[in-house]
Parts: sequence; structure tokens; C-alpha cells
Amino acid sequence: MPTPQRSIFRQQALEYFTHRREEDILPRLVTPRAFLLLWLVVLLIVIAGFFTWNISLPLTLTEPGVLLPVQATNQGQVLLFLSPDQLRQVHSGQQVEIQLGANAGTLQQSITQVVPQILSPEQIRQHYKLGASAGLLVQQPSAVAIIDLPGNLPAQQYAGSMVEVQIQVGTQRVLSLIPFVGQFFGANNGR
Repeated sequence: MPTPQRSIFRQQALEYFTHRREEDILPRLVTPRAFLLLWLVVLLIVIAGFFTWNISLPLTLTEPGVLLPVQATNQGQVLLFLSPDQLRQVHSGQQVEIQLGANAGTLQQSITQVVPQILSPEQIRQHYKLGASAGLLVQQPSAVAIIDLPGNLPAQQYAGSMVEVQIQVGTQRVLSLIPFVGQFFGANNGR
């Protein structure tokens, strides 16, 4: 009687082998450490995008002015000359930074008064009694903003000095500075 042919492999081992062949096996393209690093980079990009969306930069005007002493109070005033289109951006009570001179430093004050009337350069020179050098500062029709200076500043010493005044007139998102993307995100002037 012929003996049945016996396999050298066990039945359980054959089933396990065929079962493994039938399973879907995905190729391992990336190591777990590299995969984690890629997710970390994506997370950092998302965080950077969030900050560039929310951070705003100030928009400032830098305008020339002249410091004049007020005889009655021994204090000083800065006359700031604004073009007509800047008049709607500047108002009383707005904070400004005044650069008195190269070595004198800056001074934080607020605008006391904005004269809404547009005056010619000659009218401004006559009305505010500007000297020859200060009169040259006004070259076009302008509106005048007045900034009172504190009493501890020696106004007579700085009388007739040219000053630069920075006024914050709005804000702008950092995202608007990126080329091609920035055209969709303009300035936010709603202060």
C-alpha cells in the first residue's frame, strides 16, 4: 500500500504564509522619525501663518514742523503743516512723537488742535509770524496742527527749530507685506 506523501511543512505554517501574502502591505517610504519631523514642520508653518495673520504694524506719517514759543505762558508749541489729503487722517488728541533735534531725543505729546482751514503758504507765514527759515518749510497750501509742549522744555532755546513729527494714522497686517498675497490684505485704517 502506498503511503501518502507527506509534506515537509506543517499545515499551520502553510496557512500563515498564504494569509500573509493576501494582506495588503504598504511600502514603508518614510521612517517614523522623519514622519514626525515633517508634521512638526507643518505645525510650525501653521503657527507662523497664524502670527502673520494677527500681527499688525503701525502706519505713520512723518511731517515737518516748527517750534514756536508762546510769549504769555513761556511754553512752546509745535506747528505741524499737513497737506489737504492728510487732514482727514489727523485729529485732536492723537498721540505724536516729536524729534526735536539730532541730539535732543524724542518727545511724546498729543495734538492739541487741528485747524481745518487750508491756508496758502503766505497766509501761514503771516498768521503765525514765521521767520525766513521756518517760512521756507511751507511750500504748498496746508492745514495746521498745533501741539502744545510741556512747561519743562526751554521753548526759548528751541525757538524757530525745525522738528519732525511722527503720527500713527493706522495699522497694516504683516501678511500684506508678502508679494502677491499682500494685494488681498491692505491697510486697516479703522482706529
